[in-house]
Amino acid sequence: MNMITDGTSWLIGQRNTYMASDVTLYADGDTHTISASVIDSSYDVLEAEGFTTVINSVDFITLAASLPREIMTGDYVVFNGQRYDAIKIGDKHSTHTDVLREEVRFHTKHMGAFE
Repeated sequence: MNMITDGTSWLIGQRNTYMASDVTLYADGDTHTISASVIDSSYDVLEAEGFTTVINSVDFITLAASLPREIMTGDYVVFNGQRYDAIKIGDKHSTHTDVLREEVRFHTKHMGAFE
């Protein structure tokens, strides 16, 4: 390992220790409790017609190893009694946040209270 790799792993550990909350991921009919940081985000997406669309998203950042598989349409998260459905931004539901591919940031839309 080198200093950059060690530093990246350390920062990821710090985020998951001090900034993350337990959330419930519903995927493939199963529930998974994962630790994730929750971030309000805004993305400018260039559409095929040449215009830009602004998409507001609630993103969850978690360890890639904590996910049962890649996030897909139909997956959702429950956090603080609220439901967040997985959405695509461009052609992806999620992206890795680091070069080591240890963390994943996935995009959701707030749907309201979970019932």
